[in-house]
Amino acid sequence: QWPREGVDLTGKRVAIIGCGSSGVQAIPQIAKQAKELIAFQRSPVYTFPAKNAPMNPDFLAQAKVDYADIREQQRDNEMGICNYRGPKKAKDPSAAPKAKPSKKIMDITPEQRKQEIKDFGINVLTLYVDTYFNMEANEIACQLYREYLHEYLGDEQKANALSPRDYPMHCKRPVIDTEYFSAFKQDNVSIVDLRDNPVEEVTATGLKTKDGEYEFDVLVYATGFDAMTGTIKRLNIRGRENKLLSDQWNDGPRMFMGLQSVGFPNFFTVTGPGSPSVVSNVLHSIEQHVVWIDNCIAYLQENNIKTIEPELAAQDAWVEHVNKAAEGSMMSAPSCNSWYLGTNVEGKPRGFMPYLAGTKTYREECEEVVAKGYEGFKLETA
Repeated sequence: QWPREGVDLTGKRVAIIGCGSSGVQAIPQIAKQAKELIAFQRSPVYTFPAKNAPMNPDFLAQAKVDYADIREQQRDNEMGICNYRGPKKAKDPSAAPKAKPSKKIMDITPEQRKQEIKDFGINVLTLYVDTYFNMEANEIACQLYREYLHEYLGDEQKANALSPRDYPMHCKRPVIDTEYFSAFKQDNVSIVDLRDNPVEEVTATGLKTKDGEYEFDVLVYATGFDAMTGTIKRLNIRGRENKLLSDQWNDGPRMFMGLQSVGFPNFFTVTGPGSPSVVSNVLHSIEQHVVWIDNCIAYLQENNIKTIEPELAAQDAWVEHVNKAAEGSMMSAPSCNSWYLGTNVEGKPRGFMPYLAGTKTYREECEEVVAKGYEGFKLETA
């Protein structure tokens, strides 16, 4: 609902509710204009610098030359990404090898961990593979993150408020920021920790919390959304026997491969629940789904097939497969509450919705279904 013509917040007293992905993007920009900015935060996030920079024209030109190879590397990667660094160059035998961070945080001493943060930046905490599955390793990374925040901000109240302390790192979709924490170093930016001081009501002039009232001119809602299922459930989609998809998903979404749901023939979804979409390069995942669906429709037409929908047993098996893929990861930890699980929406059933095995594995599974004559789907001829 942000006005398309833009908003001039110069000299305004602004409040923003929410410090997730939207808040992390908005706060640094609002802070540059507003006379005063108060961030009301319920759940702090682990956010890491995006390190965006202007793209060198020569680099861009070479990337276009290498485009086919880049796309092939994306298809061969479980997250659908390619860490492109420009044209491949012959190594200089006399050059010293470039230092790399350790693979596991548990394999290095406390002193080495702090040194690697100095050498590679706070983003290094995302590279230690054991922090994704080992809670002890994860807590070490969390503590290092909190220590980094306190040192960087030099403000105990702000650092405490911005420090996640009740869920593990990697539990939620990672937030990538530009100048987020530096905004809180500005004198005109403050933060209210709603974990300790919850909002009681919106007043005519501002917000009332447990500890007092705050007055401002503009209120920005950055409070999140019903991810994965919210939009599609609002579309009034009906299947066999006039059943609403929203009713069928009351206890959580159930789909076969994130493509179709039992009882809704010929209804395909792109990157639906049960696919790797939101835990991958989502554009790559969208393309893979669109190509698969396009080929499927062509197959149906060529073979005079009237309807396609999943078999119940195949759908149940796939949902179980998706759940097993998430077992042991921080994303399914008991203390984790994220939109991956639907727990950011009051009353929504808890259940892990994305498929964590990866886009390459998923694509191969989709191809296997086709190779076996669309195994797991019921096909009815005209």
